[in-house]
Amino acid sequence: MGSGKLAQVLLGWAAVCLGAVHVTCAQTGTGTGTGPHQASRFTGTADQREVQRVRRRGQETLRGPNVCGSRFHSYCCPGWKTLPGGNQCIVPICRNSCGDGFCSRPNMCTCSNGQLSPSCGAGAGVQSCNVRCMNGGSCAEDSCSCPKGYTGSHCGQPVCENGCQNGGRCIGPNRCACVYGFTGPQCERDYRTGPCFTQVNNQMCQGQLSGIVCTKTLCCATIGRAWGHPCEQCPAQPHPCRRGFIPNIRTGACQ
Repeated sequence: MGSGKLAQVLLGWAAVCLGAVHVTCAQTGTGTGTGPHQASRFTGTADQREVQRVRRRGQETLRGPNVCGSRFHSYCCPGWKTLPGGNQCIVPICRNSCGDGFCSRPNMCTCSNGQLSPSCGAGAGVQSCNVRCMNGGSCAEDSCSCPKGYTGSHCGQPVCENGCQNGGRCIGPNRCACVYGFTGPQCERDYRTGPCFTQVNNQMCQGQLSGIVCTKTLCCATIGRAWGHPCEQCPAQPHPCRRGFIPNIRTGACQ
């Protein structure tokens, strides 16, 4: 009897264990509608977010050739644009109509006869040109028609309408490169410093103010009669302000 009861107890425990194993398997295997599907949905959402993030980033960042600016602020270089919805600056821009041709480079058409010209079609006057026009100039009858701001036989010489003063050089349309000591749009402002003299006798500068080093404008606007080394005589009438006043470096107003 004792051994029979012991066998019944062992069989009962075995049944309980088998039931627990069955429940566990049902939760992990048979219940695939919850666990694995939830993981699959989570993974899919993360993948979609990553694709959307890359897609958005691709739309904002320009790639390929003809891209100007920096990595934080990029834009298509002048004369180029992107395809609708694209991010590569590979489409040239032509100001004139290409007619029966196509725009092959900025402001240059490839016409149906294979010639390059600023425009094509009737009345375009397509001719072969033996000169090269720079800075956006167009060729007509072997001579260049220059845009505003440039001149010369090949449109290679910039124009500064007001000129460049004090040894400055015109390097672009209304843009001067100034020599040392001068600044301003026309290099008109002199910021050199030197000694100030109160007298000029026989073209000799005398009466140097000891311990004073200032600009020519300040010296000549006050008590100075000559300035600098070598000495430069002050004008009889200071310009642009009368004696006792100097121009404001930002506004130009006499003060």
